[in-house]
Amino acid sequence: MGKILLYSRKPMKSNKKLNIVMTMGILFILSSILNYNLSINPEYSNDRSEYSDNINLDKDNLQLSKVSGIIHIDNNWSAVKAAGICTGNGTYSDPYVIEDLVITTFPESGILIENSSAYLRIENCSIGHAAQPNAGIELVNVNNSHIINNDCTQNYHGIYLRYCNNNTISGNKASDTEGSGYTLAIGILLENCHNNIVSGNTANYSGDGGIHLSTCDNNVISGNTANNCEGGFAILLSDCENNIVSGNTANDVGTPPWNVGLFTNDGIGIIGSENNIITGNIINGNGRAGISLVDSNDNTISRNTANNNQYGIWLRWDNSNNVVFENTINGNSHHGIFLNDQSNYNFIAGNTLSGNGICIEELYCFGNIYWNNGLCIYVGAPYFEILIISGVVGIIIITVVFLGIRRRKSFRKETNP
Repeated sequence: MGKILLYSRKPMKSNKKLNIVMTMGILFILSSILNYNLSINPEYSNDRSEYSDNINLDKDNLQLSKVSGIIHIDNNWSAVKAAGICTGNGTYSDPYVIEDLVITTFPESGILIENSSAYLRIENCSIGHAAQPNAGIELVNVNNSHIINNDCTQNYHGIYLRYCNNNTISGNKASDTEGSGYTLAIGILLENCHNNIVSGNTANYSGDGGIHLSTCDNNVISGNTANNCEGGFAILLSDCENNIVSGNTANDVGTPPWNVGLFTNDGIGIIGSENNIITGNIINGNGRAGISLVDSNDNTISRNTANNNQYGIWLRWDNSNNVVFENTINGNSHHGIFLNDQSNYNFIAGNTLSGNGICIEELYCFGNIYWNNGLCIYVGAPYFEILIISGVVGIIIITVVFLGIRRRKSFRKETNP
């Protein structure tokens, strides 16, 4: 049994980041896969349905909540329960519940839980002013938790998970995470975490990023809002595999000339990551790229809306075997789609592009395939689609003429005595 550290104090005031083999059959298969309803996918259900139906994402009146000191739990739940901090028994059907607390903390994390696999829920708490490097809510080596409907604004990190699996973070506020702008603060940060769901959260106005996953696999990031992140990114995956990023809104991240970092002013950034699906997101009005990839392979970028950025979708360098299809990419000032610096063997198909500075440009790349992206202007090497279309049109014309000649010859034979 781990050690319990439980203490409280009076709130203190605070002063205040190969080759691909792709055919049109792949496009059909991917379309079928991406139409799959994630809400019924058993792989990501995490066996939570028994008590998740009772979750109310509308915030209760905090006037009915009680003021608490900071809470640090290290896996001694019986002592925590005896102290009146939580209710429940830590089981699947009766989880430990910490709820309705107001915690003003400086500099520690408001709620810190470590080394626990008991079922638990943190709900409807308001926590503010945790200082660097802490968070409003921090979990370390914790599994089977629900973090629901909490207000974690005005902390260095809003919600911070490390080495945590099978958790749900839903309906929380994790915005304006330092309040002074252009810090390293991140709204929701996961490091070395797997099989988690991050859904329906708000992470606006963060200094360096809205939602960041680092070395995380098999997570679902869906339905979140991460707008107006002041100088960083809205959503970032780094060294991640097999995640789904769907239905998020990531608008108005930074404006030039602040674009000096790797993913500064990008809506969604993917770096060193493979086999992720980025689908159905709205990424508009960002200072640099709507979606940006670096050193990332075998990802699917589909059915996103990336309008009025500098770059709609930018494969920056060393990106291979990615599929970019059926995205709406309009009004981007520099490029609709831009591939450069050894972004090879990617499949770009079925995208809608209009009103961009340049429709599609390829620079220092090879082996990419372009298909059915509309009547747009290419710059650089991507002439495959033009050649294919021209070839198909030529074959059709030759076939029609040939059939017409044969028909005329047959008609003459039939009419001559």
